[in-house]
Amino acid sequence: MRALKSGLIALGLVAGLVSGAGVPAQENESQPLKSQMGTNYQVVANILADLVAGRYQALQSQAELMVRHAADLSAAVPPGLDAAGRAVFLAYATNLRLAATQVATIAERLAKQDGRPTAPGDLSVDYLRSAAAQHFGNLVTACALCHSQFHPQML
Repeated sequence: MRALKSGLIALGLVAGLVSGAGVPAQENESQPLKSQMGTNYQVVANILADLVAGRYQALQSQAELMVRHAADLSAAVPPGLDAAGRAVFLAYATNLRLAATQVATIAERLAKQDGRPTAPGDLSVDYLRSAAAQHFGNLVTACALCHSQFHPQML
């Protein structure tokens, strides 16, 4: 039941991201963290679209942008947090980095493997798609949890 609820929350967040995403995804390390949030909403929407459409090279590059965003987060802990708040913030950034890294790694493997011919009924790479989708869900969850708890302190 809890997994279903988490999945529905993630799906709702993604739907909102896709419908409200109008900012072109671009890499700009000079952006302040608040500005990067909007860009990264678009990146999350792009990751979902690439995952569903099977555009694995594009998926890999978008996931790598999220890995860099997680590194930026780790270096930009909001000031004024106590030790527990700092630890939670860094845990969310670490979870985001790990999930995005897994998506990028799986996308690289899928890009190599998915173009190969398979026998009818052979689902040789579907387990990888499933794993990528699961890690994408973890990525969205990390974003949602961190944003809901720390966004006001980052403004």
